[in-house]
Amino acid sequence: SSPYFDPRATRENPRWYTVEVEFLEAWPLVPLAELKACFPQDHPLVKKGNRLSVMPVPPEVAERLIARKGCR
Repeated sequence: SSPYFDPRATRENPRWYTVEVEFLEAWPLVPLAELKACFPQDHPLVKKGNRLSVMPVPPEVAERLIARKGCR
């Protein structure tokens, strides 16, 4: 029995989901100044108050960050 057990949850209507992740490699840090140079001010990646570590990133933005195209 889990301390997070919710009796209202069923297999058909779960109340919690899990995402399994696996470490593949360490990346160098991307300074905020570099992100601000790559994206417009109103982009969620550089908008004040957003938590970059937990926000979803669209595939095209992820590819751009991975390749670091046009960001230097």
